[in-house]
Amino acid sequence: MTKNHNSQHKDLMLQNSQKLDRLLTRLCKRSGCDEEEEHEGGNESVLFIAAKNGVLEILEKILKDKPGAIHETNSLDQNVLHVTVENRQPRVFEHLEKYLKEKELWESHVARADKDDNTILHLAAKLSRYKPRHIAGSALQMQWEVKWFLFMKKKMPHMQFLQNKSRKTPQDIFVRDHEDLLEQGIGWLKSTSESCSVVAALIAGVAFATATTFPGGTQEETGKPYLERHPAFNLFAFTPLWALFCSITSLITFLSILTSRQQPQDFRKDLPSKLLVGLSYLFMSIASVLASFSSAFFFLLRDHLQQVVFSLYAVAILPIAYFGVAQSPLYMDLMRATFRNIPQSSNRESEKLIL
Repeated sequence: MTKNHNSQHKDLMLQNSQKLDRLLTRLCKRSGCDEEEEHEGGNESVLFIAAKNGVLEILEKILKDKPGAIHETNSLDQNVLHVTVENRQPRVFEHLEKYLKEKELWESHVARADKDDNTILHLAAKLSRYKPRHIAGSALQMQWEVKWFLFMKKKMPHMQFLQNKSRKTPQDIFVRDHEDLLEQGIGWLKSTSESCSVVAALIAGVAFATATTFPGGTQEETGKPYLERHPAFNLFAFTPLWALFCSITSLITFLSILTSRQQPQDFRKDLPSKLLVGLSYLFMSIASVLASFSSAFFFLLRDHLQQVVFSLYAVAILPIAYFGVAQSPLYMDLMRATFRNIPQSSNRESEKLIL
């Protein structure tokens, strides 16, 4: 019984070891160890590869089995904290912060600069060539970059005025490195806002015309609609007004994006939240217009084609359903990016590596 247990334990350890070897090999291939060797003049340690790719499990195991690895540096004289910050890995950074503070090594690691006198805040300000997060669109990428820099700036406020060998502060580096990304983000926001503004204006015009037209006409003596007591009339009376309100609100929101300053700090929350609000009201205005037309045609079709009227309504819902499905990835990205204070890295690739 004991022999079988020991044999199973050895097999499990061997499997874990083989899995770890495969993971490290894939990590090395993914991070381009050959390119790093040519560029930096030497191989990166496994600790640095794990930190760069955000594989927290490997990093924890290395620090547990070999605590002295925390003092390792690469050919650029960067420690593991520098590499983590440069490659935008918040989970790894939070773990290292806790670990280094427990070991009373936090101050020494933070105060260290690389061979170009770049501090941790300088590295946070750089536009990294590594993209650990799956973010669609330059505007959202710019938002994450701004949030990461401000997050690190809040952690290390004393470093914001320090200069490197090129006499550049972290703010100088951020502005320089993100100039192209900022222009791309502004261009994407402008084109999106202009297109949505046209749609919102068309819906506002249709909603206004619908709100002033009553199906069945009005009584000559009182001016009241003939069908005002019909249940479907209440829906018809409400939906054009709601569509008009939503479309005008959406139009004003998109216009505020077009007329904003569009500075880097505006990408943190102001511009994405406006885009989120504009898209939400635009979606509701489209749905309200469809509901308004469906209720209006109900009066025309209630005595005819009663068996197929609900099928026609179901078909009428398809455009709004398609729009919702098509825009849901962008909408969810905006939701996550707007309401999270700390950028979150995606470990989907790391999970694939482990598997």
